Amino acid sequence: MIEPAVSFGCEFARVPWPQTLRAPFLTMYTAEQRHDRRPLGSRFQDTNKQTREGGGLPEGSIIPPGITHDLVLQFDLPARRMEREARLLAMHDGDVNETMHDICREGGGKDARFLLAHGADTNHRGEHVWRMLSSAAYSGHLAVVEALLDAGAGEREDGLWRAAWAGHTAVAALLLDRGADVHYLHDLALYNAAALDHLEMVTLLLQRGATARNDFLAIAMQRGHHAVADLLRQHLV
Repeated sequence: MIEPAVSFGCEFARVPWPQTLRAPFLTMYTAEQRHDRRPLGSRFQDTNKQTREGGGLPEGSIIPPGITHDLVLQFDLPARRMEREARLLAMHDGDVNETMHDICREGGGKDARFLLAHGADTNHRGEHVWRMLSSAAYSGHLAVVEALLDAGAGEREDGLWRAAWAGHTAVAALLLDRGADVHYLHDLALYNAAALDHLEMVTLLLQRGATARNDFLAIAMQRGHHAVADLLRQHLV
């Protein structure tokens, strides 16, 4: 039998070619383990024990000698996701709300949906200045914003003006599509976009019915945002 050279990211190793290659990457879990319905923490502990404490690998696993647990995770996407989820549940001593605030700042749509499904409260603020939706909108994480909206997050207008402040047009468009009021606080979103020279955002908000005002034009002119000022001038009522 030919034994092809297989690269594991650091060096080449010669390993026997399996009779049936179930996937184009290494696998650490059997089909039964992939459909295990126990809590993630229990599943992770079992696999961790098998791979790190020498308890033996699951039957059918394709793990050449000398390949470590962490290296296996680089090749097995379901295994990597399982480990990621276990770490998410362990962060902040198991406080999923605090972990969710981290995701709102850093991004990760899959992580957001996972934490929301495991009890994260979209209205949680704790010691944070902003609620989750505002933080995700300001940070420009579209997938996280969408996950929060799907989970029933409120205060969409606060998310809108913060997205406008940061210039995240796609996030603002999503919030408007999902019912945010473009006129909230006397068109605060448009004011922020004009003051900070976010021309694409100004265009979007005007297209969605925001009201151009003389003070918005004045701040754009004062700051030298000529393209924004010209656009606002065309929409003055």
